[in-house]
Amino acid sequence: MLNHVVLEFMITNTIDEQVLLDACINLEATDDSGHYTVESSIRAPELRCGETSRSWLVLQHDASTEFTFAAQFVAELRFRAVDIDPGTGEIQGDQGGFPEEYPLEDVELCTPDFMSEVKIVDIDFRAMWEAMDASGEVLEKCVLQTRELESAVTNITACLGMRSKDREHAVDMVTKNVSSHSFHIVGTLVGSIKFLIRAQIQQSDEKAACLLKMAVRSPDAVVSRAVASCIK
Repeated sequence: MLNHVVLEFMITNTIDEQVLLDACINLEATDDSGHYTVESSIRAPELRCGETSRSWLVLQHDASTEFTFAAQFVAELRFRAVDIDPGTGEIQGDQGGFPEEYPLEDVELCTPDFMSEVKIVDIDFRAMWEAMDASGEVLEKCVLQTRELESAVTNITACLGMRSKDREHAVDMVTKNVSSHSFHIVGTLVGSIKFLIRAQIQQSDEKAACLLKMAVRSPDAVVSRAVASCIK
């Protein structure tokens, strides 16, 4: 199962009068859930104006929150700034520089970041669905704030971080004035845990809305619930 997550950051120096030393990203969780802790950090050693380098953070995932992946962090760029003459590049003042901090946009980890799609054909899906134990099934029903079937399919698959192989058929169904559409998705969660999705979208009597009925199966209902919760 998931033990570690590695985050890569690209850092660019845009300041003519400064060299950035030991640049790194600092993350602070926005809640006390403690799903992740920073295990190590690799800094960008030196950045002159116009240069881009990488910094990495290694996060350890709490084993007790096995299928909980979502987290949000307040991010901050930290570095030591050394003043230089932009014309000559010569250091001015303290060669060790002085500490600086720069706020960044929040970093968010979502369950779809840990999912990938599996390509299949319909006949394989039916066999896989029947072979999967129904005890791990989770049913979901919700209203989507769109009237167009194509938009609904696109939004659902985007929430899952993938696309339905049947998405192109939704366009034909809209042009043929069809009011419902069914599609299948097969994916894996990190750790090679397979999940199956059967979904049906029905145009609602309400204006600008569709009704989604979805069944998710996997070997573990907790996994199915985590996948189903991605639909917002």
